[in-house]
Amino acid sequence: IADDASLALLGTPGSVKFVDYCYTGHTGGIASAILNMLGYPTANMKYGIVAWTRDATARTPSGTVPDLSKNFTVETTARTAPATNKLPVLSFPDVKTARDVVKLAARAYLSDAIMKPVIGAQELFDNLNDGNTANDPFIISVRKPEDYAKGHIPGAINIPWDKIALEENMKMIPTDRDIVVYCYTGHTGAVAAAVLGTLGYHRVKNLKYGMAGWTQDATV
Repeated sequence: IADDASLALLGTPGSVKFVDYCYTGHTGGIASAILNMLGYPTANMKYGIVAWTRDATARTPSGTVPDLSKNFTVETTARTAPATNKLPVLSFPDVKTARDVVKLAARAYLSDAIMKPVIGAQELFDNLNDGNTANDPFIISVRKPEDYAKGHIPGAINIPWDKIALEENMKMIPTDRDIVVYCYTGHTGAVAAAVLGTLGYHRVKNLKYGMAGWTQDATV
């Protein structure tokens, strides 16, 4: 989405408003976040093609109906992390504009072989319960503080999605661990993941379907 040939199709930044969509809303959220950072006002269609049609051929195997059958444990204990981590370093010699920095940083994130846009609830649960805490990801709830307080994935800290790029919050996020972000349904989580990825946290994944994919607790 950040390649020059792709951006050339969109015209002058800011001249048109766009809506993008993917299969279930997750990679669409990443794309829309990057386009907005590059100056193209873009909204992501919630739940993607799955919300638009029941045509199985159009949905394709990747556009599966959300799996909301899981009912994993949540906790209400507030977690914090020390703001002592170094920030990622972005280096693009001879780049003259801030927009070009964003464009090249987004390309580096999207093309990195270690980048995986989403992680399923079952995969995350299995990781957290495999008896090896050394491989546990750093988990960030990007929901509102009042919703974080109602219940969150065990071990998760809280940074609302629209505060994810503040320096004091970024300093809480490690650069040497896998990171999992989650929201309500996977959409603002995708935005947060795209922002972090563009800022150099390439080991960030968005929890597919967010908290709705983790628990059936209606309060949470």
